[in-house]
Parts: sequence; structure tokens; C-alpha cells
Amino acid sequence: MKFFSSLVKPSITNKLLIRFISIAVVPFLFSGFIIIIIVVDSLKKEAFNNLSAIADDRVLEVKNYINRKKQNINRLAHLPNIAFSVYKLIQIHQQKGVHGSEYNALHGQIYESLVCFNEDSSYKDIFIISPNGNIVFDINRKLKSTINLKTDSLKKTDLGKLFNDAILVKSTLISDFKWYGPLNESVAFIAAPIERKDVFFGVFVVVFRSNDIYEFVSSRSDFGSSSDIFLVKKEEDSAVYIPCKNYHESNFNLDFKKKRILMGSNDFIPIQKAVKELKGTEIYTDFNGTDILASYRYIPQIKLGLVVQIDKNEAFKPINNLIRTILIIGFISLLLVIILVFIFSKSIANPIVNLTKTDRLIAEGNISAKAHVNATDELHDLAMSFNNMLAERKKAEDALHTSEERLKKILNSSPDSIVVIDLNGRVLECNKTAIDTFHFSTKEEFIGLDALDQVDPPDRKKARLHLRKTLKVGLSKNMDYYCRTKEGNKFPVEVSASTILDINNDPQSFIIIARDISERKKGEKELFRSNQELEQFAYIASHDLKAPLRAIRQITTWMEEDLQDIMKDDTKKQMGLLRGRVDRMESLLSGLLEYSRIGRK
Repeated sequence: MKFFSSLVKPSITNKLLIRFISIAVVPFLFSGFIIIIIVVDSLKKEAFNNLSAIADDRVLEVKNYINRKKQNINRLAHLPNIAFSVYKLIQIHQQKGVHGSEYNALHGQIYESLVCFNEDSSYKDIFIISPNGNIVFDINRKLKSTINLKTDSLKKTDLGKLFNDAILVKSTLISDFKWYGPLNESVAFIAAPIERKDVFFGVFVVVFRSNDIYEFVSSRSDFGSSSDIFLVKKEEDSAVYIPCKNYHESNFNLDFKKKRILMGSNDFIPIQKAVKELKGTEIYTDFNGTDILASYRYIPQIKLGLVVQIDKNEAFKPINNLIRTILIIGFISLLLVIILVFIFSKSIANPIVNLTKTDRLIAEGNISAKAHVNATDELHDLAMSFNNMLAERKKAEDALHTSEERLKKILNSSPDSIVVIDLNGRVLECNKTAIDTFHFSTKEEFIGLDALDQVDPPDRKKARLHLRKTLKVGLSKNMDYYCRTKEGNKFPVEVSASTILDINNDPQSFIIIARDISERKKGEKELFRSNQELEQFAYIASHDLKAPLRAIRQITTWMEEDLQDIMKDDTKKQMGLLRGRVDRMESLLSGLLEYSRIGRK
């Protein structure tokens, strides 16, 4: 009891035992299960194939048996002495009838020959039919000599049809098995044309009993204690069958009427398939609820179905014996595996206990704890690797904390608003400048909002196009539009955006950098106003200053003309310099005027 209670205790030894058993046993059981499935499936296929081969052999034997019967009568029809005797008998019959001494003498000779032949072949009756359809010989003398198979009343009978077909095709033929009144049993007729040197004399017809077929098949039906073979024929809407194992002719006629099933019913499916000219092997349940393995065929020569069957348990008996042996061997092997696993798990339990204690301390937050294992094998290496991993982890956590603090300071010290949004436009993260710029009290108040709601409505369409372009190319810069504060006051911003990719290089969010350009916009307005004033001044100056310059040039020209005779060379030189300065000044004013005109274009 103490041993079993220790197994129930959730210790590391028991856990290792359970896991090692699972690791060892599950593949063992799985592989054993697969092997059993494969072997069982193979043996089942072999059982199916064996029964199919038996069915094919029986069909072949029946075909050969029928062919031998046909060959016997065919050889008889081609014996020269028999053919000559038949020829003379038919001539005498046509000329003198059956009452003359000559006919009786020849009939006796043929009778003796055919009786010897029939001792080996065991036909029920033998006829000789003349080319015009008269029955000129009957070994049993049960048919009238006046019968003619070409008359309307007889040519449609099985015997009449067979006679006419044999004459037509000039080969040995066999009819279907049907009930024959004169013999009071089921028979088939075999007809062979009598020829000599391609001259047709008549037709030999023998009566072949169905009982002979059943007895032949019965002699080959013992291939197991529960085996049996059925021969089946279709009669109207029923399938009539006879078990051939232990077949006795004496009780055939009585049992034959009882052993029939309705076509289309759920009874004895293989029999129904056999008379439908199908071929196959399958398992069915008989009238007693027993599973039966059956193989069915159709024999076109005699238009009968053949079903070979055996009890499923007997057919699959080798499978059951094999499974029993595999289970015994598997149980013994499993027991040995459990014992070895228990010993192995005990040998490694103590070092693992120490590792689990250290792991528990680390889980409680003591990252500085170290594992101590008194071993020299891989468990010692595991403990050292565990300690190194802890040291590396602590370094990585410290570095990550430092990096996060550095990044947080960089973001919060940026003069620009930095906002991270998802692909749907929801705010995920922001820096302090963004909170202040949009007049939010806390970060939590801003996070979760739709970033496009902070854009002035007239510019939202442009902002959406901006994001789509960024999603497509990965980066966009210097887009100007107006945003709104929490209170609804709008202000101009310059926005740059880029995508943040995941591990698969697929976009997962945007980082938006927005700069408040209110002061720059004011400066641009002031510069625009100054430029306008400058353009106006230049335009005025270029017009107002040219008139005095033209007057100075004119006065200078007049003075030179009036004082030309008394003006000294030095004075003329100074007057030339004055005109040059005037021209230069006029050129500068013309340039200033042109500049002012460019500003107005």
C-alpha cells in the first residue's frame, strides 16, 4: 500500500515516470497498432484473394467440365464409323420409316456403340436428329419417331432452338438448364453437328443433367469446415440456388423449391449479384446473423451463378491468432519498459528537484538565484547554462530598461508632436508635445481617439490620401494642412509620416510627426506684405526718378551747345562724366522698373 500511495503522490519522480512511460509507450503502442493494422489488412486481403482464387478455380473447373462434355459429343459426331452409320440410318428412316428390319438392325448397332460411349459420359439420353428435323434415334426410346423439330409447335422449344442453331453455326452448342418433363428433372441439351468431309448428315443431341454439375461442384466444395458452394439460376423475379456441399440427388427436387430468394431483397446479396453477371468478393450477414465471406461469379456457358463462401471467423482465424500473440508479446515488452523507466527516472530525479527549487525562486522574482546541482553529467551542464541564461537575461532586461528610458526622453524632448496610430487611424502612442499641442490633459485622454478627427474637416480628405500614399511607398514628407485642438481651435501643421513594419515586413502602424507652423505662417504673411511694398516702391521710383534725370541730361546738352566755344577741355570732360552718371542711373532705374513689372506678372 505504501508503494502505491507513493506513486499517487505528485512528485518529480512520478512525473518523470509518467512522462518517460508516455514517451516510451506511446510510440510503442502506436507502432504496434500500425503493425497490427497493416498485418491484419494484409491477412484480410489475403483471405479475400484466397477465396477469390478458389471461386475462379471452381468456375474454371466447371467450364472445363462443360467443355469436356461438349468435346466428348463433338468427337462422337466426327467418328467415321458413327457418322456413316448415322447417315445410313437417316436414309432408311426417310425411305422406310422405323418399322423395317433394316432400320432395327442398324439402330441396334448404333445403340450398342452409344451405350458404351454413355458409360463413360453418363448422359441421361442421346438423340440423333436428321437434317429435316426428325428424331431418328432415341437411346431411351421415350420420344416418338414422328416428332419433327422444325414444326411450329416444336421449333420454339429449347431442343428445337438448339437444333436449328447447331445447323446454322455448324458447331457444338449447349442450352440453358431447364425443367424437362420426360425425365422429370432439370437438364440441358448439348448438340453437335454430324459431319464427314464437310458433308452434314444430322445432329447428335445429348441430355446433360444439372445434377451432374451439382455433384461435380460438390466434390470440390470442401475447403473449410464452414465452406460451401452455391450454384444459382434466375427464374422470373427470384434467384434459385442449391448448396453443393454434401449434395445428395435424392433430396434435390424437394429442397430446390425451398431455396429461393426474391430479387431486389436484402437477403443473400452475393447470390443476387451472381445471377446479375457480377463478379466480386464481400462480407454479408446470413439468415442466422452470421458474418460470411463470399465470392461470386457468373458462368456464361451454362448461364448459372456460382457463390463460394466460408464463415468469416474461420477465414480470419489466422488474424485472431496473430493479434493474440502480438498482444501477449506487447504486454511483456510494456512491463519491461515500465520497470526500466522507473529505475531511470529515480536516477535523475534528485538533480531535477534542485533545478525546480531554483526555478521556483526565480518565478518568485529572485533573478539573482543560482542553480546548484551535484552532478558531473549533462544535468551539471544544464545547471551552468541555466545560470548563464539568468545572467544574460538580467543584462538584457537592464539594457532594455535603459533603452526604453532613453527613447522616452528623446520623444518627450522633441519639439514636434509624435503620434503612433494603427492602420485604422486609432492613436496608440504619443509624446508630451502632442498632448500639449492638441490641449489634452493626459496621454490616456488622447490614446484611442481617431487621429483624423483632430484634422480640420476641409483637410481630412487630403490627410486620408496622405496616409494611403504612406502605406503604399512607406514614407511621405512635408504635407501641410490644418488640425484642431481639443477645444476646436485650428492651427497649421507640417506632417511627415512613415510606416512601422512587423516581423514579416507588413505594415502594422504609422508614426506621424507633426510640427506646428503657426509662427512660420505668420512670417510668410509678413514677408508677403513686405514684398508687395517693395514692389510698389520700385515701381514708383522707376517712374518718378527718370524725369529729373532726363532734365539733367537735357540741360547738360544745352550747356555744351551754348558754351561750346568758351568751354575748356577740363570742363568738357566733367560734362561727359556727368552724362555717363546720368546714363548709369537711368539704366539702374530701368532695371528696377523691369523688376517691379516682373513682380506684377
